[in-house]
Formats: sequence, C-alpha cells, structure tokens
Amino acid sequence: MTYIMFKQACFKYVFCLAFMLSFILSIFFIPQLHMDKTYPSVFSNNTVFKQECVFNNKPMKERKIPIPTLFDRNEGETKVYNDFYDMRKKHIEMTKCSQPFMKMFKTARIQTKNGIYADVQLGTFPSEKDRSFSGDWIVFMKRFSNVHAHILIDHFPGIAILREMYPKSFKFLLYDAPLLKKMLTWLDPNFVLNRVVWLKNKELVQIQGRLSFLEPNPKSFNTRYAAYSNALRRWIQEVKGPKLKSLNSSNNKRSLVLYLSRSAGAGHARKVNPLHQKDIIHAIRLAMKKHHKTEKLVVFTGVDKNNTPISLEEQFDLFTSAETLIGPHGGAFANIMWMGLLETERRPNVLEFLIGPESHQVQPSKSLIPFRKTFYTLFNGASWVNYYHVLYAPNSTHMNTYINLQSFNDALDNIWE
Repeated sequence: MTYIMFKQACFKYVFCLAFMLSFILSIFFIPQLHMDKTYPSVFSNNTVFKQECVFNNKPMKERKIPIPTLFDRNEGETKVYNDFYDMRKKHIEMTKCSQPFMKMFKTARIQTKNGIYADVQLGTFPSEKDRSFSGDWIVFMKRFSNVHAHILIDHFPGIAILREMYPKSFKFLLYDAPLLKKMLTWLDPNFVLNRVVWLKNKELVQIQGRLSFLEPNPKSFNTRYAAYSNALRRWIQEVKGPKLKSLNSSNNKRSLVLYLSRSAGAGHARKVNPLHQKDIIHAIRLAMKKHHKTEKLVVFTGVDKNNTPISLEEQFDLFTSAETLIGPHGGAFANIMWMGLLETERRPNVLEFLIGPESHQVQPSKSLIPFRKTFYTLFNGASWVNYYHVLYAPNSTHMNTYINLQSFNDALDNIWE
C-alpha cells in the first residue's frame, strides 16, 4: 500500500515537472505572438497630444465637458443621476487626451481573425499564397465593422488618430467589411485609394518593413476617448470643407430640429409606442411655437418616402444642419458626430431618452446599469454638443417605451429658453 502511494506521488511530481517544462519551452520557442502580449510602445509622432487635444482651434482645456442635464420630476432619481455623472466626468477628464498604446514589429506575417484582431508571427515566412508588402504599415481592427454606429464610435476615431500621429508613408491594413469600406470611401476616397489595403478574413499577409498596431483592451473599446473623436472631427472638416462651406453660406444655410424615430425592427427594441410618439412630436411643435423657433422639424427614420435607406451624404447634410436632436437611444445617435461643424453662435443640443432605475426593463442586462446607455458616454462627453436626458417612464417595456411628457416639456423649455 505504501509502495502504491509512493508511486502515485512520484507520478504526480513527474507530471507537474513535465507540464512546467513544456510551458517554459512554449514561451521561449513557439514563434507565434498574439496581439495581447506585452512589447515596447512605439510612437512616431506625439504632436497631437502636445497641442492639448486641440479642437476647432481651441484647446480642450478651454472647452470643459459639462455634466449632462436630466429632466425628471423624481428628485431622488435626479440626485442619483447627478452623482453618477459627477463620477463619470472625472473619468472623462482623465482619459480625454489618452494616447493609443502602439506596438511595432520589423518583418512579420499577420493573419486576420474575424475582422477583430490579427495573429502576428515574427520573421520571414516565404509562401506563394501570401500577399507581400514592403514599407511601413498600421493594422487597425475592431468589432462590429459592419454596423453604422460602431464604425462612427470605434473605427473612424481610431483610424483618425493614427492618421494624425503617423507620417503619410505609413499605410493601413483594414478588415474588408462592406459597410466599413463604403463609409470610409465616402469620407475620404483619396485616403482609401492611396493608404488602405483591405484584408479578407483569415488572409495571410507578409510585411517586409515595419508593422504597428493598436494595443487592444480586452475588457472595453479603447478608442472612445475625446482626443480620438476630435481627431475624426478635424479629418471631417479637412475633407468635407467645401460641403461645410456650402452649408455655411447664407443662401444654403438651414437649421433643423431632428426627431429620431426608432423603427420596430431595430436591434434591442426600445421603440417608442406609436401613439405616444405622436404626442411627443406634437409637444415638440408646441414648444417650438412657444419659443419662436423657426427651424424645420424633421422626423428621421433612416429611409425616404419610398422606404429606401437614405445615403451617407444625406445623413451628413441632415445632422450637420441640426440645431437640436431628440429621440430614444439608438444607433442613429452616432450621427451626432456630424453636428456642430457649421459656424453657429451656439453649440447644438441633444436630448436623448435614457434608461433609469425605474425603467431597467427596457433593456435588461447586468452590464447596463441605469444612466449608462447613452451616446454621452460612448463619445466620452461629446464636448461639441449640449447634452440632455429624459428617463423612460416606469410603464415602459422592452418593446414599447414611454416618457413623462411633463419632464419632456421641462427639458424643451430649458433647452430653448
């Protein structure tokens, strides 16, 4: 019996020793390196951060990010809301100029993985099947590259900041997602033509030169910083200058109040009850009349009269011309990126319907705490607009939502006083 126990103990010891040895060998001798390993950070240019995150020729420190304003008759919820965003503001101030953590390799082969990340192998791997490129390259990949809102939140800002940081000699390797390609080509066709190569899923590419990529944070999207959004807005002003100049001219200048109507088939539901929506639009018209608003009220559905999706150019024109944006939280709110680009005396206004402590059932999720599901958070303060919220009413459901019309009227009075 003693001999058997001794034999089992020896076997366990040998097994553990073999496991530890194989683990050590895997660290030192396996050539494949994944993106989340730790390597030295390399920056070609830090100029954008030395300028204190300049936006519209004004340093960010002169454009303080205010806490959004909640309009709700429940004083208890208002206090909890203010406490939440007071803490959130500290995070925004801390991260508004955060630098992207970059890694750089010399001579490598990459393989895309579902358009989210790429495996990196160091050294030369000659193969007739691989495409080969020389020179300096940047790999940038994110999730949801076929979702309009996420392209504006996560993809464009990240590409924009890297475009500013690195010299024009650096080209980009991007995932060949149809919508990302369409939107980026619309934004800057010359950039796509001269500096972008599109990679298919699981495609192997050999780089003979320098390869850089954005260090991913597995717990969150790390491109949602103010500096990144501001870099995108500078890019928009650069490439869309003639269009903005035309919209700014006295003959073409127009201002809109946009109400975003969420369709029944939208992801995550949250559709406003149709009859209640009529009451909301009627309340907007009455408030516009009360405050002598001369803007045109437009109900945005994402489609035209023939039920055809409106073009990117049409969306750009609408949201660029919007003086006030109103509606339930949804992907269309990502278009606030186009707001505030025209020469106006006041920043535009955004009024978003928001999940509160009494309406958590609208989108039940352990990760979606009250007040968090808003584009104020997704754009890390959205400093180019004035931000306001109205909470969904307690009688809201996942499929049909409502708001308190008295709180809504309070909000409109405050915004347009």
